[in-house]
Amino acid sequence: MSDEYPQVQPSPDAERLDAWVEEVELALTKLQIPARARRLLAVELHRDLEESWRAGADLNSLLDPDTMGFAQSLARANDLDPVTPPSDPKVTLRSVITTALAGGVLGAFISWNLVYPVGSQMLPNAPLVGALILLHGTAATITVAAAVLAVRWRFRDQSSVVDLSTLIHLGAGFLVGGLLSILPIVGFAAATGYSSASIVVLTEAAIAAPFCAAGIAFATRKRSGLMASPGHLQS
Repeated sequence: MSDEYPQVQPSPDAERLDAWVEEVELALTKLQIPARARRLLAVELHRDLEESWRAGADLNSLLDPDTMGFAQSLARANDLDPVTPPSDPKVTLRSVITTALAGGVLGAFISWNLVYPVGSQMLPNAPLVGALILLHGTAATITVAAAVLAVRWRFRDQSSVVDLSTLIHLGAGFLVGGLLSILPIVGFAAATGYSSASIVVLTEAAIAAPFCAAGIAFATRKRSGLMASPGHLQS
């Protein structure tokens, strides 16, 4: 007989409880509660909540959505003196889109000044179509990655709202929007004789921006992360 037993997967509610306690502990860190004290508080809190939940209490009534406010009350109830927490940037659809576009601009700038010059020198004898696909694909990847990383960094302390699934959909929406903007950009470029003047490049970026913004808005419209708190989709 085998000594191995099948692993029991934690239930979604149990995972939700774990994640909530982790957020409270993170809030205690922001409140500058000493490490040992906040770890003890987190362990005791998890134990008490789990006992109540398994006894039949509604998990929604046990988990306060305002984890920072709860952490402040918890610290004071245990004779600890929390500092005033730093304010986190509010997660709105507008703030997500503007942050992604800012990151995308940085990614496009890097691509324009690094990928295309270096790539053109490294692929002097490559077939034109293949070289263009490689260069444009690399530039697009860098631009989308920069957009996603910008959002991830700005809202790094709000991972329960801007979660991994939301970031994936955001990147996909940004990419699709960028692809849809190719036709009007090519049309404008043809009208200007494919000029590389700064004003032309800036205008092409301005043409792409609303397409990318619309792609992000559409792709993230039903993401549970952005809809986790009231008003998070308000612009």
